[in-house]
Amino acid sequence: MLLPDNSVQVNLGHATASMALTNYAIPDYTSFENFAANGPSLPGMVTFDVEWSGVSQRVKDRNPAQGYAADFLYDTAAISWSGQQGSFSFVSDPASTSVSQFAAIGHERNGRFFPQGS
Repeated sequence: MLLPDNSVQVNLGHATASMALTNYAIPDYTSFENFAANGPSLPGMVTFDVEWSGVSQRVKDRNPAQGYAADFLYDTAAISWSGQQGSFSFVSDPASTSVSQFAAIGHERNGRFFPQGS
């Protein structure tokens, strides 16, 4: 599923990014097995807000043999999330209570977007 362009904001110069959606329609497959089998789904909705910030490490990775290059900022992220399907709903704790185990934002180039000879 493609997200609307205006739902994602990235500013690598300031080491920040955000992704937010409100009442976004998604299929609810009710289980991973059903999803993997492309089984039937029910209509669902999600709302979420994710904020990335800070820099704990800058990582540059380049592999010309595989046609891949990336510049990443390892940082922290905070998220609040809610979902609904029929009469069932779930609401996460506030984003301020998030514990970030790993988060990264960055820029990757591969395939035809990888600059050959550089």
